[in-house]
Amino acid sequence: MALWSLFIEVDSKHYSTQVNAASPKAAISTFLRGKSLRSFMSGSEFDGWPKSFTSKDIVLFVPMEGLVNMHLCQLGRKGRYLSITLARTVVRA
Repeated sequence: MALWSLFIEVDSKHYSTQVNAASPKAAISTFLRGKSLRSFMSGSEFDGWPKSFTSKDIVLFVPMEGLVNMHLCQLGRKGRYLSITLARTVVRA
């Protein structure tokens, strides 16, 4: 399994997290099943936003051109969109 760093942007607000997964798509699935996004979006500044997103909300998933192990994922529901940049993270031995 690889370690993936996820950099999330929601309505000009940012946070990051890491997950272990076999692939970038599996990393997104693992992240979306977890609680960190729901926790981040629980504040009043996200009123009117969906309370959660799932893999069904993926509208774009592409490798970043010219980069190795970097991907962009965008999710959308009810006219609200968030972006996730994924980077495979190598841990020093």
